[in-house]
Amino acid sequence: MQMALNLRQPTKALIFHSDRGSQYTSHRFQQQLKNNNIIASMSGRGACWDNAVVERFFGSLKKEWLLNI
Repeated sequence: MQMALNLRQPTKALIFHSDRGSQYTSHRFQQQLKNNNIIASMSGRGACWDNAVVERFFGSLKKEWLLNI
């Protein structure tokens, strides 16, 4: 997250959408979002279909591009 903020240097408020993984719900990560005026948005508890499109995209990216290098 810090690398993205340093590279992009956003000027407007941001929304960060994620699932409820421990890396995103941790106090440290949530504090980083708050310190950078980023609004946290998370999928519903047990709602695995909320991120289906993104999960499919990254699955295809890993399978078709990254593993064929």
